[in-house]
Amino acid sequence: MGYLSKGYYTICLSSILSSTLHLTMSLIFMGRFSLAMSLGLNISIIGIQVCGIALCFVGWRKHDTIETLVGYKRISPLSFDIRLSVPLTVILVLWGSWVVYLAWFTVFSGQPHEKLLWMKDPVALTSFAAWALKGIIGTVSGLVFTAISYVRKPSKSKPEIKLA
Repeated sequence: MGYLSKGYYTICLSSILSSTLHLTMSLIFMGRFSLAMSLGLNISIIGIQVCGIALCFVGWRKHDTIETLVGYKRISPLSFDIRLSVPLTVILVLWGSWVVYLAWFTVFSGQPHEKLLWMKDPVALTSFAAWALKGIIGTVSGLVFTAISYVRKPSKSKPEIKLA
């Protein structure tokens, strides 16, 4: 498995890791999951996503096509890894969109005095900004993976040399 595939799976699985950790932390602390803990968790997930993006850039510099996304080329285009990568990308885009929507809705819904309370608390504001940034990174990464998979370079065929 190359750098590109490791980065891809790191970014895609960060959405599942984030959802699992948020659910686990909410269950452990029984609704007392503070914004400071949420901020720390969101920053950790953003760090994981950034590491995944760095691995993808290293992988793209080494290889010309997205065919190396699954780590190596296969003869069959419908291999297990490719069938796994499409749902992971869809989950990543949907999860990222949902996280951005929830962050936006939480901050900007309600009465004007409630919005001012969010704006006065720097931990809350930073937590929701990190929450939205995490979702934006996920959505953009998923869209980039989708666009690159559709706009891949055609494979270069070597000319055959015939010996007489």
